[in-house]
Amino acid sequence: MPTAEYQVLREKRHIVRSVGISAFVLIGWIDIDPSELGELGNFFGDMDVYSYNFYAEDIKEIAAVVNLDEDGLATSVEYSSEEVIADIPVISPEQKEIIAYPNPTFGEIKFQFVNMGKNMHRIDVYDLLGKRLKSQEFDLSKSTSGSMDLSSLNKGTYLYSVYDQLGNKITTRRILVLAP
Repeated sequence: MPTAEYQVLREKRHIVRSVGISAFVLIGWIDIDPSELGELGNFFGDMDVYSYNFYAEDIKEIAAVVNLDEDGLATSVEYSSEEVIADIPVISPEQKEIIAYPNPTFGEIKFQFVNMGKNMHRIDVYDLLGKRLKSQEFDLSKSTSGSMDLSSLNKGTYLYSVYDQLGNKITTRRILVLAP
């Protein structure tokens, strides 16, 4: 999913989940009033659950699910199975590619460096006004992937630029941070 673009259909889901508690006593099952449980009672009763399911024509299952809190803010994103996520497009040996996922992210973002050479690379993260907010170096002689913690950033859109060991900019792309 994070490595490709898809035409998708978005389905908003609203489920009312009712949770109760019963106890088995000598005479059989009886329902327990949640108000008698004190603070534990807050976990019982009706609860509204909102989410968005995303369907793609190329995928035979839900491509992604975005779960929302009671204020309509995203709390998590679940992508489809690993088989789809691992389906990286064919890249020729001379083509350099940086794959960032998950995007959107809730904090940690992973970078996969493809055909980038075995040397140092730097990723800088900028706000939309061009102010550099984070910078991290990656030693590709040890690993062709790495991660960066963006949890200190506010919800919003950011840009990241990748630089080679000489400081030459290779690419600039967008990252969406959903919530710190």
